[in-house]
Amino acid sequence: MVVVMEQNLRNRRPEVAEVLIRVAAATSFERNFQAYDQLDSLLKLRPGWDGYSGHAPSEEAVHQAKAFLANLPIDLAMPAIEPSGDGEINFVWRSDAAYLEIGFCGDHHFSFFGKTKTLPEKREFGDIPVTANRLPLSLQWLLNHFPDVVPVRKNIAERESFAWAS
Repeated sequence: MVVVMEQNLRNRRPEVAEVLIRVAAATSFERNFQAYDQLDSLLKLRPGWDGYSGHAPSEEAVHQAKAFLANLPIDLAMPAIEPSGDGEINFVWRSDAAYLEIGFCGDHHFSFFGKTKTLPEKREFGDIPVTANRLPLSLQWLLNHFPDVVPVRKNIAERESFAWAS
C-alpha cells in the first residue's frame, strides 16, 4: 500500500514526491544519529550500573545494533533502546496491540521475542545470524505492527534484502 501511494505521488506530482522523500531521508538520518549516540553511550556504563553486577555491552554488540538500525525502514517507529545487565542491547517496541524485543549480544546473532493482542497465544521468537540477508517472516510480521507517521518507503516485508553494514 505504501509503495503504491508513493508511486502514485511520483506519477502525479514528482516534485512533491522528491521533497517528501528528501525530508523522510533527513528524518531517518537524524533519528539514526540520535540512536547511534545513545548506543555509543552504553559503552560507557560502569560495572554494576544496574545496581547489581551489570556490565556494559561490547563494542561488537553496539556495532551489530547500529547495523540493524541502519536497515530499518523509516516508516517503522523507532524502538526504545534498553541495555540489559548481561551486556545485551535490546530494541523494544510497545503498543496497545503488540510487543517486540530484539536483542544484540555481540555474538554474531540477534534474538527476538514478540506477541500481539490479536493472537495472544501466538508468540514468535528466534535466534538469527547477523549474516542473514532476510529477516524471518515472523519478525517481519511483528515489525509491521509498529508503523511510524512518515509512509514513504516499502514496509519491511516488501524489501528485497536486509543488508548489514560492515
